[in-house]
Formats: sequence, C-alpha cells, structure tokens
Amino acid sequence: MTTGKLRIAVLGAGNIGGTLGRKWADAGHQIAFGVNDP
Repeated sequence: MTTGKLRIAVLGAGNIGGTLGRKWADAGHQIAFGVNDP
C-alpha cells in the first residue's frame, strides 16, 4: 500500500462529492472540484 498523497478531481460538490472531497482533503490529498455553476 502506498502512503503518497494523491491529486484527486471530484465532479460535483453536492452531498456525496462534497463529503468525499472533504474527507480526502482532511487525509492530506490535493482536491479539485468541478461544478456546473453558470
């Protein structure tokens, strides 16, 4: 198992995407959110 930090893109920042993104960010990973906001 690797212990390196990941760069993760999350499409959508709703209930599921937002929660996953926050958890991964808290674990030290770099997160980028893609949202549909005109």
